[in-house]
Amino acid sequence: MMLFFIYGYVIVSVLLTILFAVLLYRGATGWQRAGIGPSWGGPFAGWFLFLFWLFVIFWFGGGQKVYWDWRVDRMCAEDGGVTVYETVELPAERFDEWGNVRIPPKGRAEPEDEYYYEMETHYYRRGNPTLRQSKYRTIRRSDGKVLGESTYYGRGGGDMPGPWNPSSYTCPDPTRSTQSEPKIFLKGDNK
Repeated sequence: MMLFFIYGYVIVSVLLTILFAVLLYRGATGWQRAGIGPSWGGPFAGWFLFLFWLFVIFWFGGGQKVYWDWRVDRMCAEDGGVTVYETVELPAERFDEWGNVRIPPKGRAEPEDEYYYEMETHYYRRGNPTLRQSKYRTIRRSDGKVLGESTYYGRGGGDMPGPWNPSSYTCPDPTRSTQSEPKIFLKGDNK
């Protein structure tokens, strides 16, 4: 079903582009013969507007998505990923069966929780597409020291208009181990 919409969009765009170019060319040359149009136009104006129309189709058909993904990669190369400021050795019973330590967000942390995390989101662009930076900081309650942070950049939206859900792009890749907790908290028997 989705391929139908994509191919339909491409076919309609090409047909509209051809129709637009023909009408512009015929209109410009007809105006010149009648002496009512611009004297500079003719085929040059038709080709210029045709190329402009192709650019508009490319931009709204996926070009802006490529551009914003490139911007996400550039920002991610500067400071994206995990930064560890201090490691902490914890007893093995603090880890679950998957080797994770439960670290609650600051708003849900109990007074007895030694560590919590804060999340900060900065929007570089809102709308379609959205471009944002998310930072997760792991903090020790006793002294307020930041033990490590994970920085992500992401794009959401920017796709061709249609009935499908918008796409997204995140850097670093969230399917890889990009959380700071496994790098901060070490089991007591591992050094």
